Amino acid sequence: MRGTDFVSELLFLLPLFDPPVPDLKVE
Repeated sequence: MRGTDFVSELLFLLPLFDPPVPDLKVE
């Protein structure tokens, strides 16, 4: 059940990344 923790961490760290990620733009 670490997948949910991983996603939560990603969502929490995403705002810290100012440069946009091309992978996210494709989706």
